[in-house]
Amino acid sequence: MNIKTISLLVLFLIFVSNPSSAAESSWLNNGKPMQDTENAKSKNGFGVQLWLTPEDINERWNKPEVPKFTVTKRAKRNKPVYIAIMFIYPSVNKKGECDITGNLLIRQPDGKVYADIKDFEIWKNRPAPSKDSIQLAERSITIMIEDADPLGTYSIDVLVKDGVKQITLPLHYEFIAEE
Repeated sequence: MNIKTISLLVLFLIFVSNPSSAAESSWLNNGKPMQDTENAKSKNGFGVQLWLTPEDINERWNKPEVPKFTVTKRAKRNKPVYIAIMFIYPSVNKKGECDITGNLLIRQPDGKVYADIKDFEIWKNRPAPSKDSIQLAERSITIMIEDADPLGTYSIDVLVKDGVKQITLPLHYEFIAEE
């Protein structure tokens, strides 16, 4: 099974940027800027990642201990999975607030639209997270493959928009729905 356990601490140590490289990439690996991937991108210092998890990690995110969570590329029928969007170094408006939203499109294996959500709030009208911290979106999005839904490869496309910096970053993730 293509499942990895990831600790936020590991994500932070591997991917967090420093101010001198923020213009190149927000995500670093061993101190060097990383190339963008389908599900992790950055532009002008703003970085965002898209993951799928078998558990809702929102409740654990803001606790003092470093949250551990699992990412997956598989969804079992009638068991929920959760879309997790994380970001770093958002811009702020004159009030000191962020304006990060997204458009989400999920397609079934046959290409039909499974879900289409426009302008959902990722981090809107809220103060920026503390410097050098990775922040989870305000809420996760739940996916449940039900009995009538086809099995196979689903695609998730999210267009993340930082309304203050006027930056858009397209993210893509695929998962396999199975019995």
